[in-house]
Amino acid sequence: MGKFLDRINKIFNRMHSGHLRQLIDRVNEEQGGRNRTHPTPVPIGMNSLHEAAIELAIGFDFPWFLVKGGHLKTGQAVDVLASAEGHLHRFQSKRIPGIDPHGTGCTYSAAIVAGLAKGLTIAESVLLGKTFINRALQRRFEIGPYQLLNHLP
Repeated sequence: MGKFLDRINKIFNRMHSGHLRQLIDRVNEEQGGRNRTHPTPVPIGMNSLHEAAIELAIGFDFPWFLVKGGHLKTGQAVDVLASAEGHLHRFQSKRIPGIDPHGTGCTYSAAIVAGLAKGLTIAESVLLGKTFINRALQRRFEIGPYQLLNHLP
């Protein structure tokens, strides 16, 4: 447990020193922008999101780290899976308008773990989770002012 807490302190100190905070701020500043030099318009905030994902994977010394970009102010909900070696997987879906998607992380992570338990790779498991959470959002229940995820098939 001591090594884990040391890693947490290291990350906290890096965040406090401003390096990671600058990456996060850059993602927030760039969200919704377009990179005009790329042949296909890509939100330039994605570069910072990718960089932050790799930084977190390295900093926490985890084999993989998933950064959710569901709150970026673009038309897409983009998540980035990064390894400490710099491997990136990007999972993108169309943002569902008119809903407040807070609280989806638990369902998303449970679906990812279910994929891993079935023997899928980490990337396949995240894709499974992303697909599952999107379906649950699209088929949500609306009861008065509340929007509840529909976990049923």
